[in-house]
Amino acid sequence: MDARNAFRIGLCTVFALAASAAGAQEPEVRSRSTRNYDISFGAAYLDGQATGFDGGTVVDTHSSTGFSFAFDYHLGERWSVGATTSMQSVDYVADIAVDGPLGQPGQRVRGELDSSSLFGHAKRYFGEWERFQPYATAGLGFV
Repeated sequence: MDARNAFRIGLCTVFALAASAAGAQEPEVRSRSTRNYDISFGAAYLDGQATGFDGGTVVDTHSSTGFSFAFDYHLGERWSVGATTSMQSVDYVADIAVDGPLGQPGQRVRGELDSSSLFGHAKRYFGEWERFQPYATAGLGFV
C-alpha cells in the first residue's frame, strides 16, 4: 500500500469517527418509519492495476476516485428497494505487443476511460436496535 492509499484510508476513518461522534450527541433518534427514503453520496475508489493480455500487451490503469449516489425507498419496516450509481474517469497506459487495431508493436498508448455503473437492489432488515440495523441485500447491475 502506498502513502496515497494510506492517506485516503486514514481520512475515511477520521470522517467515520467524526460522524459517529456527531450521531452520539444527537438527543433523539429518528425512526425510519417517519421517512420513506434514504439518500447517500460517496466516493468510489478504484485501485490501479497492471493487466497482461495474450500476446504480451500490458495495460496499466491508474488509481481513481469517482462519485457515487444511492437511493433507497422503504416499502415497510423490514423491506426497501433502491439503486446505486457511480461514475469514474481512469487514466491508463497500454504497451502494445502485437499488431492490431489499437496500434503497432512497441507503441505506448495513453488514454482515459470513463466508467459508470448502475446497481438495483432489494434489502431485508433484521433486528430491533435503535442505531444499528443489520440487513441482507440482493441486486442486479451492470458496468
